[in-house]
Amino acid sequence: MDQQLTTWKKILFSAIVAVIILAAVEVISYFFLHKFIPSRVRYRAEFRSAQDYVAAHRKAMEAERPSGWFNAEGSTGSSGKALKMFHPVLGWDYPPEAEYRDGQGINYHHGPRGERRSCTAFETDLIATYGDSFIYCSDEEDCSSWQTFLARQIRCNVLNFGVGGYGTDQAYLKYELNAAGVWTPVVILGILPDNINRVVNVFRTFYAPSGFLALTKPRYVNNDGTFRLLPNPLGSAQEAAQFEDPQFVKRLGENDYWYRKDMTLPRLGFPYTLSLALWRGTLLEHLLFQLNLPGTRFAEHFYPGNLFEEPEPLAIMNHIVDLFVHKAAQRNSRPVILILAHKELVRETMTHRVSRVENLVKYLREKNYPFLDLIQTLADMKPTEDQLDKWYKEHATPEGNKMTAGLIASYLKKEGLVPEQAR
Repeated sequence: MDQQLTTWKKILFSAIVAVIILAAVEVISYFFLHKFIPSRVRYRAEFRSAQDYVAAHRKAMEAERPSGWFNAEGSTGSSGKALKMFHPVLGWDYPPEAEYRDGQGINYHHGPRGERRSCTAFETDLIATYGDSFIYCSDEEDCSSWQTFLARQIRCNVLNFGVGGYGTDQAYLKYELNAAGVWTPVVILGILPDNINRVVNVFRTFYAPSGFLALTKPRYVNNDGTFRLLPNPLGSAQEAAQFEDPQFVKRLGENDYWYRKDMTLPRLGFPYTLSLALWRGTLLEHLLFQLNLPGTRFAEHFYPGNLFEEPEPLAIMNHIVDLFVHKAAQRNSRPVILILAHKELVRETMTHRVSRVENLVKYLREKNYPFLDLIQTLADMKPTEDQLDKWYKEHATPEGNKMTAGLIASYLKKEGLVPEQAR
């Protein structure tokens, strides 16, 4: 009897030890997954079907909106409102003469061609600028844009055709559409590194599930070196009611990089030990990157998840740049590619000694395209953390926009793109 009791005690003790070990392994696995895999990557693993995106879109539409962005005409499904910014070709755009105030109380005004007001009135329109919110200068008043500061330095108007949330494809197509009404001697195409994530995106919710600009957009696809443009899937704002249909959303996903990627991500959840095994490759990439260990730079995935290191997205971005440069030449305008910066981009370039857009920069040099890389330019200046914080919040501050304008003005003058009287 005593021997049998001793045996059961051993079994119970072994079981308790095993449970403690398994629990410890679970805790360690959970820690590694949440410490070294970014939340944005883990979040994407939650989407397993088109229905999940329908739910995300509905939730985003029910959230509070910045005033002035919506009107009550038409119906776009659960939101019951048609987005004023809907555009049948570009996906979305600012209407001519639009005015609105964002959630921070910042006022935005637009001119007759949809351009953002830049608070200058010189005789000559020298430059037109195209790109996303870093061109648009979101989060700051009209007169604090870098276009305003630049115009005052070169004594010529700088037109602001930036649009929040744009991919480089949309920025280029907007330049194309402006052909009849806008011509300037110099035209700038701004590229923030994040833009490459957008040129392979069709439905904004696939890329930014919680964003309120939940619309579709055109995109270029590459078939064995032959590029073609897939037009915007929606012909009107009213058609956005189809975002409530999982079958329609699934069809959108057929041409969307992010939808296809999310559907193939491993499960991430309890038991975390299994998730750790499934995510080991991704975990290792982010672990080595965040620790910045000597000699751990590996060619294909130096910046984990960086689409500039994936052949297909890079080829599409390069193609858009080609189209822009060639179109500008046809119109007798001087093109400039402007690689836009943010403090995180500058900081990581200083830390790792190479920019995440290195492959794009190599291409621009090989093609001899005129460009200004603000990321590398700022990294070479070795700014302090205080300086970076003064220049950038989510977007550039007025001080950051002044600094940006000064660097662009110096580049333009060096390249002979500024009238003699303004040099």
